[in-house]
Amino acid sequence: MNTQLDTLACPDCGLTVPRRTSRQRYCKPCSAARDRIRKSRWAREHPQSAAATAPARSRRQQRSRLKGLETSLSTPSRRGLNPALLWEAEIVIPFSYFASKNHVWTYSGSHVYSRRESADYRKVLAEKVRQAVAGRAVAGRLWLDIFVQKPNHRGDAVNVVDLVCDAVEDATGVDDRWFSVRRLDWEVKKSDPLLYVVIGQETSEEQRICALCGRELPTTMFGPHGKSVGRECRNCRRTRDPIPG
Repeated sequence: MNTQLDTLACPDCGLTVPRRTSRQRYCKPCSAARDRIRKSRWAREHPQSAAATAPARSRRQQRSRLKGLETSLSTPSRRGLNPALLWEAEIVIPFSYFASKNHVWTYSGSHVYSRRESADYRKVLAEKVRQAVAGRAVAGRLWLDIFVQKPNHRGDAVNVVDLVCDAVEDATGVDDRWFSVRRLDWEVKKSDPLLYVVIGQETSEEQRICALCGRELPTTMFGPHGKSVGRECRNCRRTRDPIPG
């Protein structure tokens, strides 16, 4: 491996960083600082253009926010939705009260720390989830059904939701903000209680939430932003006024 091509010594700060492109000359912080200096110099040298651009940009942003609000108000609510899922995967493991959020943390008298038993239980569940969804395209919203069999009436079924979501996030790589709990139920089973988790997905397309209208849309509805995907959908961006030249 040629380390000279894979790394870069920034001439401004001297820091050696991974090279992102063949044309890169500076590290990311120094590049951003130089960009700010360049923009400030341009604004000083072109005061009339800068003065005209700022109000236009403000109007564009305000127009986009208002259009996004209008779109959000006109979008039907998902309340009561019973989605038809593309696939479902069921995971079953023995139930333990270490799955409850009331048993994840303990106090030693001097500091709070997480119980090893809860961490181990989450790892077991995450591995089961990983095996169950292997080979599937996991992206966007995930639906969860959680059924808790308890050996007695202690504890609430809702207390296991946090650990289940953490385990599913670890296994799938999908941020738990994309999780929807479709069903949460419980029963008392005196012998060999189990924890059932069913994971499903209604679409295989990778999705994103528009920062302006709040809709859940495929990433193909968003334009590029550098090497990533933009935060505003194409429909919201079309409402912007052009910047005067």
